[in-house]
Parts: sequence; structure tokens; C-alpha cells
Amino acid sequence: MNKNDVFAITYAGIGKTGKHEYHIINNNSGTFMTYPEGAPQGKQLTGEVMSPSNDRTRWSVSPRPLLSSHTLRSC
Repeated sequence: MNKNDVFAITYAGIGKTGKHEYHIINNNSGTFMTYPEGAPQGKQLTGEVMSPSNDRTRWSVSPRPLLSSHTLRSC
């Protein structure tokens, strides 16, 4: 990633988790934001070209009302 990257968040539907899931796609490269298989939650992110049906390309958004922010969680 570089400072000029722009990301699009697109709705991926209801996933296996039963939650609304999203794809985060780099507009410049077309890669999906993913996590390495077996990596601990929130420890490492990568950009990869892979099928959008792969769970590693899907994210859920959890509100954090006390901080007025949201948390991304891998699905």
C-alpha cells in the first residue's frame, strides 16, 4: 500500500457468520484486503487477488458507540 491508495467498501451480503459482510478493495490495484490464513485477529493485513467468495476477503463492521467509531472484523 502507498499513500495514494484509495479503497472502496462494497457490500458482500449476509455471510456464513449471519452478519452483513463487506469487501474492501484497493481501487488502484484491484486487490482485496485480506488476512493471512492462520494469522491472529487484527495482527496482519495483506492485499491479494483472490475469489470474492473466499472468507479471507470478507469483513464485518462492528460499531463502537462509546468511541464514536467502528471496528473491522474478519469473517
